[in-house]
Amino acid sequence: MPVDQSKVGNVAARLMGNLENKYGDDAEIKTVLLLVAVEHSAGTQDTIEFSASEGVSRQEGVGMLEIIKHSLLNG
Repeated sequence: MPVDQSKVGNVAARLMGNLENKYGDDAEIKTVLLLVAVEHSAGTQDTIEFSASEGVSRQEGVGMLEIIKHSLLNG
């Protein structure tokens, strides 16, 4: 079965809509991190895969993940 790309597309579209509503034209996307949990091996394994904007430093990526972690734990 092929990977369902609409899941990533739907989440990205929702985020872009939220950004447009919140910031309008007064903003520019600086950095993107994309995380997905992939179920494979007949449903017996999950693996986290990720991609980031070109040039993202380790410190910036880790900092973004820490903000997300804090938000998930406290929000």
